[in-house]
Amino acid sequence: RVEAAEKQLNSIMAILRSKQQHLANVEAQIAKLEERYDKSLQEKSNLEATMALCAARLNRAGRLTSALADEQVRWEQLVVDLGEELTNVVGDSLMAAGSVAYLGPFTSDFREELITNWLGSMKKLAVAASSNFSLIHVMADAYEVREWNRFGLPRDNVSVENGIFVTKTNRWPLMIDPQEQANRWIRQMEAENNLKMIKMTDSSFMRHLEGAIRLGLPVLIWEVGETLDPSLTPILLKQVFTQGGRLVIKLGDTDIEYDPKFKLYITTKMPNPHYLPEICIQVTIVNFTVTPSGLEDQLLVDVVSNERPELEEQRTELIVRINKDKAQLLAIEDKILRLLFTSQGNILDDEELIETLNESKETSAVISARLTEAEETEEKISVAREAYRSVASRGSCLYFVVAQLGLVDPMYQFSLKYFNMVFNLVIKQAPKMPTLDDRLKRLIDDITLTFYSNVSRGLFEKDKLVYSFMLCAAIFMQEKVILEDDWQFLIRGAIISAQEIPKKPDIPTLSDLSWQNTAYLDLRKPAFKGLMQ
Repeated sequence: RVEAAEKQLNSIMAILRSKQQHLANVEAQIAKLEERYDKSLQEKSNLEATMALCAARLNRAGRLTSALADEQVRWEQLVVDLGEELTNVVGDSLMAAGSVAYLGPFTSDFREELITNWLGSMKKLAVAASSNFSLIHVMADAYEVREWNRFGLPRDNVSVENGIFVTKTNRWPLMIDPQEQANRWIRQMEAENNLKMIKMTDSSFMRHLEGAIRLGLPVLIWEVGETLDPSLTPILLKQVFTQGGRLVIKLGDTDIEYDPKFKLYITTKMPNPHYLPEICIQVTIVNFTVTPSGLEDQLLVDVVSNERPELEEQRTELIVRINKDKAQLLAIEDKILRLLFTSQGNILDDEELIETLNESKETSAVISARLTEAEETEEKISVAREAYRSVASRGSCLYFVVAQLGLVDPMYQFSLKYFNMVFNLVIKQAPKMPTLDDRLKRLIDDITLTFYSNVSRGLFEKDKLVYSFMLCAAIFMQEKVILEDDWQFLIRGAIISAQEIPKKPDIPTLSDLSWQNTAYLDLRKPAFKGLMQ
């Protein structure tokens, strides 16, 4: 029995070992399957993550492509524009430097003539420059100009050029300012910087000047003559040196600490001063004498501001908005370029770059729409403003007639400030009219009559007829009733070469001058054809 039991036990144990082996094999297989399962889950997770990443990249790629497509158009145009500017940069820089150095003392007509001559010379020398060179485009931006206008600088191009000469030159400006426009502009522009106004005749002149130099304050020396105090020479020449780590300037026998923020402006009320070369090389002379076209533009602003104030406000708002939009666009563009330059790894994983590009696209679209709208609005405003030019033109004509009265008698002096005050007062007090044409005619008539009456009251009786004649002649010349060459013939006589004049007939009462004038009228004026016969 024991044997049988042992046999049975051995048999059962063999079966157990077999089953245990089988179980071990199954467990090993399960472990492998679990390992494969875990691996598959990991692969699945990785694939899902990859799919999500690919989907995100695909989305970003679409947004990037869309954004860059719009940017490409703008950047390609910008590259073309910058390429043109780069081609002309040397010539334009040379023109700008020459303009700042030499054009300040001249009138607008002579400035234009010099610019034309310079461009011609540069073309001959194969120096590339913009054919329509504009100093304002090269050296000023619209926001800066608007700030100058806000402080009282007239809006015409000559005045803006003068603003550039004053602010961009390396030498201190000396402004020819008979109408005190520069004086008012400087006073308002530098008011918040605690401007010091002094005259060379002041007893405390040098004391105030030294204090301003130490504190870095702006100084306006006004109503100077044709000579400048020799004590100003070190300041004008900026003879600054370093002493003990400080900037110092020597005035007389004293070393004064020099603050780099110090600014100096000089103005003269003399209309046609003659400065010696020694003074001209020390300062930048800038001619602020008002011109007919410049005054017309200034008066146009006054007329429109009184008649249609919303137009000027809208115009100013447009300039501010456009400049803000352009500044924002430039900031976004700089950020894009910085992100592109510093981006590492896959560009499609840079969410900030994609968002910035999209922001740029949206901003560009908004700004483009605004610029288009602004251009259309600007055109409408210009058309509306031009309707009032006839009033401004008459005002300019009247002022220059009044200004010429000083040639009749030196006592007859009428300031532009007074003229502007009366001009604006007449516009405000003129009664309303049913139509614009009637309103313009009424304004022109009222302005003409008011200035005739006001000025006549200040004239000697013997000069009133002269003034009336000057006024009528100027108005007729403005309206082309009297032509310029007819006027010159009246006041100066005929300008004709001797070869053109036929032999004078033997008439004792006919002088050579009378025959010359007769020949001029016969040969130059169709209405007098045959007069010599």
